[in-house]
Amino acid sequence: MTMPKSVRLAALVAAACAAACGPLHPCFANCTQPLPPAFVPEPATPPTIVVLRPTAPWTDTGITVHKGDRLFVTATGEVFWPARNRRTRPDGENGRPGWSVGPGGILGKIGSDEKPFDVGARTGLFPDKHPRPPHHPYPPPPLEMPRDGTLHLGFKDYVAGANTGMFDVTIRPAVPAPSQH
Repeated sequence: MTMPKSVRLAALVAAACAAACGPLHPCFANCTQPLPPAFVPEPATPPTIVVLRPTAPWTDTGITVHKGDRLFVTATGEVFWPARNRRTRPDGENGRPGWSVGPGGILGKIGSDEKPFDVGARTGLFPDKHPRPPHHPYPPPPLEMPRDGTLHLGFKDYVAGANTGMFDVTIRPAVPAPSQH
């Protein structure tokens, strides 16, 4: 029994791709294996650690960035907001990692007048945002800086008062991951 030409061609293409790209792991339904990172921390640059206290709406990190720079930012800790009688973590109240930061969570901005952007904890895998399978979780991507200036970190919906606690924020420059081939 001979195979039709189209089947032989498909088998040859699959074999060539496997030889060039490594083994294929097709995923058609509920995938749980994370996608490989597209970026990694710059190995030659030590991380910058910023302690973010809820005593001011914004904290200057001392880091000067340029438009297009990519930074890995991760955060841990807890803050208590007496005005709301709530404790929050870096993703904020009802924040969803990879989707949105809730009240009390961490925001970033460049300079003093720039529009804030969500930061959050960024310490675990992000859920896939696509409506159709396959749904691969993925490592938190680096934040791309929107313009030149000094990076500031702050709190979403900051409320002044006798706030306590802190977030420890680690910032690292990101570079493209080495090729997987």
